Amino acid sequence: MTRLTAVSALLILSVFLCANAFAINLVTNGRFETGDFTGWTVLTQSGSYGNWYVSGPGNTPASGHPSVGPASGNFYAVTDQTGQGCQVLYQMVTVPSPETITVSFDMFANNWDGGTYINGLDYTIYPNEHCRVDVLQPNANPFSTSPADIIQNFFLGGAPVGAPQAYTHYSFTASDVSPGTYMLRFAEVDNSGYFSQGVDNVRVYTPEPSSALFLLTALPFAGLLRRRK
Repeated sequence: MTRLTAVSALLILSVFLCANAFAINLVTNGRFETGDFTGWTVLTQSGSYGNWYVSGPGNTPASGHPSVGPASGNFYAVTDQTGQGCQVLYQMVTVPSPETITVSFDMFANNWDGGTYINGLDYTIYPNEHCRVDVLQPNANPFSTSPADIIQNFFLGGAPVGAPQAYTHYSFTASDVSPGTYMLRFAEVDNSGYFSQGVDNVRVYTPEPSSALFLLTALPFAGLLRRRK
């Protein structure tokens, strides 16, 4: 029985490792380790004094505010500014077949103003100081906050003023996602004070292997179990 238990445990471990190894990330350059925005699109509202940057350890690249740097690796994406503005970072993600999809990312929000104010993604509306993460319709305006354009909101808000905030890991799973192309958007707006939205380790993936892969993994060990028994 001891040998059977050990082999059974090996089977379970093998399937678990296989599930993680074969989960395909549908996001390009989600860790920003190219050192640039390969795979991503960056937009700023006209007249903005800020932008998205790919940065490494140290202070933020435009204003020089303290930052925790990358969550892992050498680079991360962060907003920074010398004045008011709104900036959007997005990527079009294609789901090839009906799937259970997990969206995950590491993010911090450093709000150097005294409060969080949510008035869409237009820095000319006062006050406005927050960041957000959404999945949008593929033909939506990247600055849109219309409910008709937003399929799912993952984050909306800010953070208290103080020492640089640590990363928070976010993970959201949706079942039976329809095939198609979707817009994954990170956005930040500021007109009351400095605000840095930091993003790293962005993934959109299927968390489980296919049934065929499961069988290919399990069958050799099932045969071993029979022989041992």
